[in-house]
Amino acid sequence: MLKLCLSPILVGSGLTFGPAPWFRFEGNLIREGPLQSPVAELRNHQWNARGRHFIQLRADGDHPRVRFDAEEGDGSSVEYGPFDEVHWTDGAMYADGRLLATFDDATQQWMCTATRRVFPVMVLVSEEERTRGAH
Repeated sequence: MLKLCLSPILVGSGLTFGPAPWFRFEGNLIREGPLQSPVAELRNHQWNARGRHFIQLRADGDHPRVRFDAEEGDGSSVEYGPFDEVHWTDGAMYADGRLLATFDDATQQWMCTATRRVFPVMVLVSEEERTRGAH
């Protein structure tokens, strides 16, 4: 299972979502699985959740994997991981200290830095969930 932990801009308490088997990033919106409830939105390089603004998002949990999904029915997904550490800062995603993806506000898509391809959906999946093949 995974948790997403958001850190505030200056002072104050953070916010945590999960545990959940996966989190789906659809453009700038994050949905928590399995109910697909919207939990946060990326706007102007800040995460917005429950009326608050956060500068950093961190994944905690069972060695997450990252899957980039193309359009429905395309079948051309790309997966990376498992990782020990995953976090997002300023519209960029880092995994084990390396830049893995950047978000483009204009197109509302994630660019995988390894392939330079853009994807409308990025899914953070726990190793346990991936092994079960449930998502």
